[in-house]
Order: sequence, then structure tokens, then C-alpha cells
Amino acid sequence: MSFLPAFFRKNKEDDYETILASLAADIQKRQTKLADIRLRERRSTLLVTLYTFVAWVVYVALWYTGALPSLAGYYRNFRVEKAVKGMPVVVGPIIILFIRRIVQIWYTRKGDAEEKTLQKLMKEQRTKVEEIKKKTNYYSTRELLQRYDENSPASSPLRQRIVAQPQGTPGTPTRPSNGGTGAPILNTPQNQAAAPVSPPQPPPGPSRKQWYDKLADAVLGDDDQARFALICEQCFAHNGLVKESVWEQTQYVCPKCNHFNPSRRSNRQGIRPPPLAVGPRSPVMQVIPPTPPHAHPERQGPPTQERSEPVESETNLMEVDQS
Repeated sequence: MSFLPAFFRKNKEDDYETILASLAADIQKRQTKLADIRLRERRSTLLVTLYTFVAWVVYVALWYTGALPSLAGYYRNFRVEKAVKGMPVVVGPIIILFIRRIVQIWYTRKGDAEEKTLQKLMKEQRTKVEEIKKKTNYYSTRELLQRYDENSPASSPLRQRIVAQPQGTPGTPTRPSNGGTGAPILNTPQNQAAAPVSPPQPPPGPSRKQWYDKLADAVLGDDDQARFALICEQCFAHNGLVKESVWEQTQYVCPKCNHFNPSRRSNRQGIRPPPLAVGPRSPVMQVIPPTPPHAHPERQGPPTQERSEPVESETNLMEVDQS
């Protein structure tokens, strides 16, 4: 009966599915926490800047109107008292910038520590996947299948892509198109456990933006993560970032290949606007204003009965001109 503890211990050590699922869940939590830290940094920077600026404005107003209390308990020297009272007026903006910088540094250090932990977890996940591959002889099995399996096209790009990416869904084993000798090896439970398991339900994302977040975007500038990239549909070149509100209405000419990229709304409605007249290397971008709903049926063409009337009128005009 001495083999029972060793058997259970071996199963516990080889439970790769649980280990990888736990690592994936931790990575998702760290990513969500990191996004929350970045969002809280913008909120705190905005609130600290607003509160300190309002306090400075109130002090300047009191100092300008002479409503500040006098310095009691000291020798009354008007020059010294005036200099002491006027010093916060000059030093106030510097103090505001200093406090704002302290808040940014604190959140930056907190975010960097969270990012290091996230990178450590991802490195541990990659190490565990490599360990599973070595224990299950993944590389040697793949090489043997590519070398001796004649029934399946091993040299095709699709098969190479499938073999090179073992991180698939755990419950779906790899099945060749034609029955070959490597099918029993690919469907073993060890190779199924080698794939990292994603959690069934991802953790909730970061908190949604409130009105003060929009105010922070207006004061501090839009975050690059809230913008959409313009990718050319022909050469796949990156042509900058645009706001989410104008992303679907933006049409532009790629400065790399001079290809006209219509807006997303035009592609969805099946409308192909005429290309913009531009030079060979000059990037041009245009935002299409939103079209009212009643204007869409007119672009699709009027009904047949209505089309017959203008044709008849044109015929009458031609007859008049000929006469």
C-alpha cells in the first residue's frame, strides 16, 4: 500500500490544468487591477489639481480684497506682513504642481510594482508551458508527425500554424483531416493538459468612466488607450489615432500607398464615396457628418414609378428643343 501516497502525489504534481487555470486567473486579476490603478491616477491628479487650484484662487481673492487676518502676536511691520501674506500668491502655483507631481509619482510606483508582478506571472506561465511540453515530449512528437505522417499535409501553412500554437481550447483535441498514425498520440490526456486553460468567466473589468473622468480627459488630454487606430486596408500601415466619437465617420488617404480608405459607416451602408484628391505623399483625413435617417432611402434609388416621370419630362424637353 506504499504506492498510494506516491500515486496521489504524482497526480497532484501533474495537475497542469489547475495550475495553468490558476495562473490565467491571476493574470486577468492583475491586468484588471493595473487598469484600475491607471484610471485612479487620472482621477486623483484631476481632483488634487482642482482642489488646490480652488484653494489658491480663494486665498488670492482674500489677499486682494484685504480680508486676510493680521499677524497677531508679532511686531507690526507692514512691509514684512505684506510680504508674508503675498508669498502664497506667488508660490501657490509651484506648490500645486509639486503636489500633483507627488500624486503622479505615487501612482506610477504603484502601477510599476503591479506591472512587475504581472510580468512575473506571465513568465511563470510560459515556464510552466515549456515544462509541460518537455514532460509530454511535445517537440519530438511534432517532429515525428511532420516527418512520417504522409496522409496529412505537414508542410501546409495551416497545419504548421496549428502545430506551432498548442494553446487551444482544452476540451477540443487536434484531429487530422485524414486518419493517420499520429492521431492516438495527439489525443492523449497529457497533450490536452499541456494547453493553458482559460478561466470560464473572466473577472470584471475596470470601473466605467464617470463625469469627472471626462473632465480629466478634457483637462489632462485624452488617454491613448481610449483612441482608435487608423489602419490602411491595403498596406496595413498605421496612420495615427482618432477619438472614438469620430472613428466611424473618418475617411482618409494613406500617405504610404496613397490608397483611399472610406469610413466604417460608409462600408456598413454599402456606400462608396469618391476618393479625395490629394498629392502623392500628403495625408488627408476627413470626418463625414452624420446623415439623417430619412436620407438613406434616397441613396438607394427612387422607386420605379417615380423614375418614369422625370424620363418622360426629359423626353418632352428634347422634343421641344428639336422643334
